[in-house]
Amino acid sequence: MSGNRKKAKEIALSKEYLWQNVIIESKQLLGALGVPYIESPASAESQCAYLVKQGVANYSNSQDFDSLLFGCPSLVQNLSKSLRRKVQGKWTYNKVTPFHIDLTKNLKALGINQFQLVDIGLMTGTDYFSGIKGIGPKKALNLIKKHQQVEKVIVEEREKYNFTQLTSGMIKKVRKIFLLPELNKSITEFYWNLPNKANTLSLLCESHHLNKDRVRNNVDKLVVNYQKCKKYHETVKKKPSYVQLTLDTVIK
Repeated sequence: MSGNRKKAKEIALSKEYLWQNVIIESKQLLGALGVPYIESPASAESQCAYLVKQGVANYSNSQDFDSLLFGCPSLVQNLSKSLRRKVQGKWTYNKVTPFHIDLTKNLKALGINQFQLVDIGLMTGTDYFSGIKGIGPKKALNLIKKHQQVEKVIVEEREKYNFTQLTSGMIKKVRKIFLLPELNKSITEFYWNLPNKANTLSLLCESHHLNKDRVRNNVDKLVVNYQKCKKYHETVKKKPSYVQLTLDTVIK
């Protein structure tokens, strides 16, 4: 093996190890903070869309419009404590306002169905196909409303656009991803737990050297808010609160 190939392999292995470690530590941190989580066999957007469909969650919070292609009934975007978002590639920020997208209402207003929304995504581009050059959202919507499905668009509009990359195999693959995604269907409820201050401080301050006073103050705020939420659900909503076993009881 040449020196360059060996170095490239070492870098790839290093990145894989780093990614695995990030996932493990993310689980540990969520467990320490008392936040429930699940692992999706495919994309996070598809899993969150399923949880909203099943009534396990009220909303999915994502900037990715693919959530709608996965059929998420209620999507919240621009959810930020600072109400601002960094401009990609620049050290500047734009102000943002949270807003809610109701999928059913929007499909009805546009006069299309979920299947046709996926076909629009095929033409404009998604994480799984780059789209067709020269076709934006408005044009894609008009084409679908005129021809009903992407196969007919390809036949009728082949003189105007280059559809060579949008093969029948690609159409089938992307439709399957969005309409029949791989899901973890074992979750029926989420259980929250009181944040574990000692474990959080250990992970963030001892392992990652964050400022102990700042971490301690924020965990204290989290504990107070947890108690407020618990009281609200026990008294105002008259529903019992559930206690989740923290990850520290599972991972030693």
